[in-house]
Amino acid sequence: MSHRLRVIEEDAASVRWELLREFGGETTSQKTETGRTVAELLDTAAARRHAREQQEAAQRAKEQARREQERRQARELRLNRLAQDLDAAWDVVETSIGTKKPREYDLAVELLGDLHALALRDEHAGAFTQRLTHLRERHQGKPSLIKRLNDAGLTAE
Repeated sequence: MSHRLRVIEEDAASVRWELLREFGGETTSQKTETGRTVAELLDTAAARRHAREQQEAAQRAKEQARREQERRQARELRLNRLAQDLDAAWDVVETSIGTKKPREYDLAVELLGDLHALALRDEHAGAFTQRLTHLRERHQGKPSLIKRLNDAGLTAE
């Protein structure tokens, strides 16, 4: 039977091996001088992947640091604006609480958090604590508000 017919009727790979043996050709399993083994290719791929992952992690860390810096700057700007008229800020807190709406409570608590940070920054914590104590006493019948204040760490102590 001819080799062509055997390739069609049988397994082409076995015919190829048989032809290589007959004519003394080399098989592809032998390593050439310029070729790389599968292990070498896998090692190279792993090294490239590791380098790429490290570069991506460094980029993420850099981006996170940039966002954190922007957040700090925005908060500092907000505190500076707040410091210009503290009484107006406290009025906004009282007005928000007076609506008895949960969303307004959240806004009041957020503003109180900023007022607290401002008091610590400007060393007026005593005055803030006194005003917060009076606010909590006036609104002690509003458990939802008191819970929000407690959860935010805005206690009178």
